Amino acid sequence: MCFKNDKEDSWKVYFQQQKLQPCCTPILTSKVIKVLLLIVGLSFLFIGILLYMSSSSVVELKKRYDNIPECKVQSVGDEPTKCSFELVATKEMKLPIYVYYELTHFYQNHRVYISSLSQDQLTGKKIRTR
Repeated sequence: MCFKNDKEDSWKVYFQQQKLQPCCTPILTSKVIKVLLLIVGLSFLFIGILLYMSSSSVVELKKRYDNIPECKVQSVGDEPTKCSFELVATKEMKLPIYVYYELTHFYQNHRVYISSLSQDQLTGKKIRTR
C-alpha cells in the first residue's frame, strides 16, 4: 500500500482526514511539461496534415439553375417541371461520387421536417402523392 505509515489502521485515519497519498505521483517539472506539449503538438500536426491531404482530393462543383428559363417555377400551383443541366468536372473524380444539394435562404421547422420524413422517398421507392 502507498501510505506514510504502515500501521494496520493508519489507512482509515488518512482516509477520514483526506490525506491519502497516491501510489504514483508524477513530478511535473518544466522539462516534463515541455516534452508532453511537444508530443501532443506533433501528434496534432500529424493529424492536421492527414486531414489536409484527404480534403485536398475533394472535387466541388457548383451550378446555379434558378436563372435557367426552363428550370424556373412560374407559380406555386404549377405542375412539377423537369430541369436538366450539365456539370463539367475539371479534375479526375474517384468512385464513389457523392452529390449534395444546397439550399440558401431556406428555413425549415425541424419538428415539421421530422414528422414529414419519408424513408421510402429517401431510398428511391415510388410514393403516392396526395
